[in-house]
Amino acid sequence: MFQSTPPDGMTVQWNTTPDGLSYERDAREQVVAPVMTSIMGLLAVFGNILTVLTIIRNKKLQTKSNVHIMNLAVADSLTGCVVFSYTIFLVSTSYMLQPKK
Repeated sequence: MFQSTPPDGMTVQWNTTPDGLSYERDAREQVVAPVMTSIMGLLAVFGNILTVLTIIRNKKLQTKSNVHIMNLAVADSLTGCVVFSYTIFLVSTSYMLQPKK
């Protein structure tokens, strides 16, 4: 991997895979993509935590169907933590880039 500076001054990384394909990425994309993915993950987990807390604190909402919704919110929060963490890793390490033509 080496870096070059294009005319607009942004750093571009060039990665060559074992099959000989080259990948490029703009420096803005290296920052924006992980930040946006982090924000989406935090919002998803925050929303699910609010759902769980609402059901736990309000006795009228503790019905069988709402307990099921609460279980889904807990599972979604755990899945969101794992999946968004892995996605941030993939996005920030250039594994999801398209081949350069």
